[in-house]
Amino acid sequence: MTDELSIALNDHQQGLLDRAAERYRSILAADPSQPDALHLLGVLAHQVGRHDRAIDLIGRAIASRVGVAVYHGNLAEAYRASGRLDQAMAECRIALSYQPESPEVCNTLGLVLLARDEHEAAADRFREALRLRPTFAMACTNLGNALRLRGDREQALIS
Repeated sequence: MTDELSIALNDHQQGLLDRAAERYRSILAADPSQPDALHLLGVLAHQVGRHDRAIDLIGRAIASRVGVAVYHGNLAEAYRASGRLDQAMAECRIALSYQPESPEVCNTLGLVLLARDEHEAAADRFREALRLRPTFAMACTNLGNALRLRGDREQALIS
């Protein structure tokens, strides 16, 4: 990772989104197909609710560097947030083909299934995320929601 990209990522992680975006754009001005800058600018766009922009940027990152699970996982999340559930599911499956033990992607896939009212399948994905990372609080919360939605309030309270 270049120094400029590391600085941009640090700004991003510290919540200095405008500064991080400017740094990512500066990197892309020098190299328009730099996959990490495209991906991270896409993640930032998703974080601020610009899901279509995120889909475009992360898609360009994937075109520049094939086979990166996290790119597909984040593209899935952007698709999910924009309501494009079929595309989100497809991207989750691609991400899991590259990195089968990704708790984040299992959680995203669970959220996609939950949005499709597939509560049992969603609960299974959240359980898998928790098997992979037992301290994954978001997956635990999502599992409780899936169980509650399928009508199993007791199990929801236990999870």
